[in-house]
Order: sequence, then C-alpha cells, then structure tokens
Amino acid sequence: MSNYENFKTLFDSGVENTKSALVDSIKSVFSKENVTIDVSLKDEEASKSVPSELKFPLYSIELSDQNHHQLLMDIDSIKALSAFVDGVEDDAEINDESVQKIQASLSEILKESKISSNDLSLAVIQEMPQSLSEFNGLSSSIVLDIEGSKINVVYFTSALDADEKVDVANPEFSNLTGDGPSGPTHNMQMLMDVELEVQVELGRKKIKIQDVMSLGKGSVLELDKNAGEPLELYVNDTKLAEGEVVVVEDHFGIKITQLISPNERMKSLS
Repeated sequence: MSNYENFKTLFDSGVENTKSALVDSIKSVFSKENVTIDVSLKDEEASKSVPSELKFPLYSIELSDQNHHQLLMDIDSIKALSAFVDGVEDDAEINDESVQKIQASLSEILKESKISSNDLSLAVIQEMPQSLSEFNGLSSSIVLDIEGSKINVVYFTSALDADEKVDVANPEFSNLTGDGPSGPTHNMQMLMDVELEVQVELGRKKIKIQDVMSLGKGSVLELDKNAGEPLELYVNDTKLAEGEVVVVEDHFGIKITQLISPNERMKSLS
C-alpha cells in the first residue's frame, strides 16, 4: 500500500469526527454560531502537483505526531482570521501582534478539539519548504466558513523523514512475579517515595482572547463554582478528591471531604 493510500485510509476514518470537533471549538473560541468546514481531498497525482502550484509568501503551521502535517494560508485568509481575533476590518494590515493573537487563537482551537496538545507556531514562509520539495503524501483543500467569511487552507500530510524518527527498542523489564525482592510488593514500595504534583482547583472559566488582553490590576473574573462548593484536588492532572479551604498557621490548606478509594487512586496514577 502506498503512502497516499495509507494516509487516505486514516483520513477517511477520522475526517468527520475531526471536522465536528473543530467546528465546535471554533464556535467556542470565536463566539460564533455559523461555522462550516468543507474538505476536498486531492487524488494521488493531484496531491503530488499541489506544491508546485503554491504562490508565496504563505503563512505556515507545522504539526508532528507520527507523521508530518503542514497547513498553509494566504494573506487574505490571515486577514480574515485577524478580523475575528481583533475585531478589525478584514483588509487591515497584518503586524507581528496580529500574528501572535491569531497563533494563540489557533492553538486554543487545536487544543480544545483534541487535535494537538502543543502550542503551534504560525510563521510566514517566502519559498517552497524542504518538506514539500519532493512531496509524497496526501493533500487537501480546506475552506473554513465563519459567518460568511472564507478562510482557505491547503493541508499536507506525509511520513516523517528517517532522521526525524525516533528509534524505538523493546524495553526489558525485571520479573514482576513471585514474593522475592523483585516481586510486586518490592516494586510498589520503591514507588512510594516518588513525588507527585498536587493541584487544588478553585474553578474555571472560558473567556475570549480579547478579554484576556484587556485584563488589568483589579480585574475580577467570575468562576464556574458557587460559593460554598467543594474545591477539587488533582494529582498529576487526575481528580482524586474534593475538600474545603482551611488555614494552617500562615498557609492555606484543603481539608478532604470526599476521596476515591485506594484502589481507584492507584489505577488513576498508573
């Protein structure tokens, strides 16, 4: 099976769920109701020829997981995005501050839609990148419609180069059976001194990027918890308990009022 066929199989199996997640995330981040995404997949020959048809400069977003993903947008699409981020006319000039705001918005969209957990980088490129010079993968045209404004994206996905891949070897584990020093009791005891990060969450709230930029000293954010509701305690980003605020000498503390069982705690931390 060719690279294209492999990518097409993955693409066909996930495109609808991805589109749905992106639409919901864009609606949330931009506070818009009318959002649609249209994806036109290129065939194998057309995918190979798309890079030679690109007109530079373009704005680029690159993502990597097991493969390399690159999204390219022209200046008109960036201006349309800037209009949603800054609330300006879509023919306004793009400056570094505008690009930073767009970058932050797109990062939030990708994180909220579970497509990427990393902060992305939006950069202008003046010529064909090396990753597309001998492109052998899948390409598609994406049209994002937000309240009638069209944002055009050219999407490429391809296999990572050999020097970008990480060598993976089969791990070697000691015997975890039996009651001797290499048994489960001994191994578990060794883990008991491992330090874990504990966080106590007072509450959460989603706000627009423009509201973040307008925050100042004395600003008040209303959280999603009512006064008197229990706080949530997380260990390594896993909720383990609820409690209430107490004062221990000169420090705040949390008094546990509800806690999952030891077995559930161990499973959540494994």
